[in-house]
Amino acid sequence: MGNLRLTNVRDSDEMAASRKSELDIDRSFARALGHSAVDASFRGKYKCNDEDVDWGAAVENAVKLRRSIPPDEAVQIDHPPVIDETEVEVANDDSCGCLSPRKTQANGP
Repeated sequence: MGNLRLTNVRDSDEMAASRKSELDIDRSFARALGHSAVDASFRGKYKCNDEDVDWGAAVENAVKLRRSIPPDEAVQIDHPPVIDETEVEVANDDSCGCLSPRKTQANGP
């Protein structure tokens, strides 16, 4: 078993204000984002910076390769990974930060 090494925490009043601002979106905008995500999953593509991102083949391949493991089946690991050290950094950040550019676009989700 490897060691766990904690690094400095990245946080500030500015970062906290930024996270609050990013998460403070109108309910109708949040609903539209959710609908656009569902639509993108069905269509197999979505727009990013006015370009189509085609993820249909990747999603289809992932679905094809999935395998359900019954609860009573043991999971075989032929070669367990060897990890000497895991570095953990805690930051006042989240994936919703990607919303900021979307919020300023006139066309919305």
